Formats: sequence, structure tokens, C-alpha cells
Amino acid sequence: MGKYTDAFRNYILAAVNNPSFPPKRGSVDHSTAGGKFLYNLFRAGEIHPIKGLLAEIVGNAIISHHSYLEDFLSPELESNYLKRVRDKRDKSLEEFERTHIY
Repeated sequence: MGKYTDAFRNYILAAVNNPSFPPKRGSVDHSTAGGKFLYNLFRAGEIHPIKGLLAEIVGNAIISHHSYLEDFLSPELESNYLKRVRDKRDKSLEEFERTHIY
């Protein structure tokens, strides 16, 4: 979903058209949208434990796909995963939802 936006398209076109001076790698967040989508789809309302856990595992894989799987647990039980998929505003997902029916 994050790759299906004007921002990511412009990022790729800039990289192709200016190979000597491409945009900064990672300057367009294309992974949060997928993680947020799964969180919103499977964690809203009454949570089915298996579906909620699976959504978090797959969401972690989406968010971490250019690096290693993140350890989102902490002794304080604060989750950076939840901060990212629940609290972070993501223009990519908003654009996708505004322009597509799913």
C-alpha cells in the first residue's frame, strides 16, 4: 500500500531519472501503511486473539522488511510497534484509502 502512492512513485522516478543524485534512500516510508492497515483491520473492535497475533506478526514483517524483525517488547510493556501502527499518522495509507476501494 505504501508503494502505491504518488510519493513513492515520485521517489522511484527521481532515482531512475537522476542516478548520480538519487533521493535519500528511505526518505519515503512505504512500510508503515501496510502495518497500519493490518492493525486497523484485525485489531479494531472485539479482538480475536489468533487473528490479532497473526496481524502483529505479519505487520512486523512488513514494517521490518528492509532490515531484521524488530523486537517490539520492552520491560515497560510499551510497544514501538503499537506506537507506529496505532499512533503514527501515515499519509500513504490515507492516500490509498481515499483513492481505492478495498
